[in-house]
Amino acid sequence: MRPIKKVFLLALISAAFGTAGWAYYRGQVRQQATVQQFTQLEPRLAANNRLAKQQDWTTIRGIKRALVRNRQQARDMAILHEAEQIGFRTQTIIDTLQTLRRQLSISKNNSGDSNALVTVAPTTITVLAAHLDSYAAFIRQFVPNAAPLTQVFATYPKSSEFGAFYFKERPLAAVLSTYTQLETQVRRYSAEALNYSAQKAAPGCSAFDIVVLQAVAESNTVAPGATYRSQLFLAQSISDVYFSEVSANGNPVQLLYPGHAKLEFRLPSAGPAQPDTLRVQWQGVIRADGYPSDTAWQVTMPYFIVKPTAQ
Repeated sequence: MRPIKKVFLLALISAAFGTAGWAYYRGQVRQQATVQQFTQLEPRLAANNRLAKQQDWTTIRGIKRALVRNRQQARDMAILHEAEQIGFRTQTIIDTLQTLRRQLSISKNNSGDSNALVTVAPTTITVLAAHLDSYAAFIRQFVPNAAPLTQVFATYPKSSEFGAFYFKERPLAAVLSTYTQLETQVRRYSAEALNYSAQKAAPGCSAFDIVVLQAVAESNTVAPGATYRSQLFLAQSISDVYFSEVSANGNPVQLLYPGHAKLEFRLPSAGPAQPDTLRVQWQGVIRADGYPSDTAWQVTMPYFIVKPTAQ
């Protein structure tokens, strides 16, 4: 073979290897970028699921309170049983998903790398799919248009980057994210189903929810020796029956009318060393009955003590 042909052949081989290497590198970069997206999505979904869990049990407890007001008629007790079944079935499927997550988290702790490849056996996913199908069939009693939960696996066809109906050597972050997405969908169906029950227990209420404690002051500036006034209320509260205690800076506050409390106190006279404008604040707390976790909502309200200007 002539030297020039050898050089040409070597150049072709080098180019081929270079192209293959570049393609491999780009593939790795794409996969790492995708894994990073999964890693960033994971904590947001998990936080949303924790809030959804609290909302579910809040709704169930709210239904219980509504039934007390309705004097626990037989029909109402059936509604409560229905809601509790929704909560139980939801928690059962969530426990299954979280068990699978914990098993994978052990691998994550050992490797310390979200890009680490893991394999979940087909039998494991098949059993999970059966549980998901059973839950979906149950929830359609209350959410008729609920799509199959197993369709999440269909988003990962065999030709895709992250596998098929089971996971074989897939990035850990992708598999964990799939389980979390399933939990998110289960929580969404549960919320819709419980809202259906809540409507029957207390028509006109879309949810038994307390969103946030709010305060509205008569004025944000008050003169020394004058009276500061404000109202406290729970935004989107189903009923004032949840109020058990309202306070501001540790002192009891008067209930103005259902769902609202009235705060009123007189400021001391200005001392000789007090500045012309002083920023202060007070903290309001409403404690409520009938909730599974936090039973106190707080708000901190700033206001200004302003000395009158001399005329």
